[in-house]
Amino acid sequence: MNKEWVKFEKNNNRKLKTIILDPNYVIKEIDQTLYWESYYNDFFKRKPMIEVQYNDLVKKKEAELERICFCQVKTEPQRTRKLSHLLKKN
Repeated sequence: MNKEWVKFEKNNNRKLKTIILDPNYVIKEIDQTLYWESYYNDFFKRKPMIEVQYNDLVKKKEAELERICFCQVKTEPQRTRKLSHLLKKN
């Protein structure tokens, strides 16, 4: 079995990136993720929960955010000046 994953540029056979995967490591990580999912699904089973699929969030960002952001959350613009410039000096 070849453990190498290769990504090619669209409409071109130029190799962009090679990733070497250790199958045992990948299986271990998947098993751990499945355990966590099961554990927390059981832990929160009596609580309201919204399940979010990453692919849906990527493909339909606005619709997914509207679905899961049922509370009004205000966002603040990020600071563009250094904190030291914003503090008063005594």
